[in-house]
Amino acid sequence: MYRGFLTTVIGILGAVGCALPAPACNGPPRAPVDQLFARADVVVLAVVDTVQQTPAKTYITEEVRFTVLESWKGSKRPGDVVLTRSVISPGSCAVSALNDPMWLEDTSRKAVKLSGVWVLYFEGKEPYELTVSASQPLEAGGAGDLAALYRISSKASGASP
Repeated sequence: MYRGFLTTVIGILGAVGCALPAPACNGPPRAPVDQLFARADVVVLAVVDTVQQTPAKTYITEEVRFTVLESWKGSKRPGDVVLTRSVISPGSCAVSALNDPMWLEDTSRKAVKLSGVWVLYFEGKEPYELTVSASQPLEAGGAGDLAALYRISSKASGASP
C-alpha cells in the first residue's frame, strides 16, 4: 500500500543528495540492519505527526508522535501510534525528529530538512528514545534499510521472497 509512496520518497532523496550526520553522539557506530532487527522489540516505518519540544537550560526534551506506515517486527501495525520522549543535549545520542537542534547536515554544512519519515528500531516500552545509534530518517540511511528489512522480515515469518 505504501510502496508507491516509498518509491517516490526514495527517488526524491536520491535527487537531493547525501546527508551527513553532524558530530554529536560519542556512542559506537551503527550496527548492521540484521543486528538492529534482532535486538529490537519494534521495527517500523513511521511518519512524524506531532512534535513538542520543552527547552531547559542545557537540554531539550522532545516528545514525538509517529504514525506507523509499515511494520516488520513487534505489535505495531499500520495506523498505530508510536511515542518517543528524548532528552537532547550536547554529546547525547538522542536526536530531534525535525533536525532542530541540528544533528544532520548536508555537504555544505546546512541543516537537512527532513521528510518526517523514519525507520524506527526500539527496545523496551513506550515512550521510546529517538537515537541516531539505531533509528534513522530516510534521508540519513533509513532508505537504505528498507530492502534488508523486507528480506529479513520475510525470512523471520517463513514467507518466500
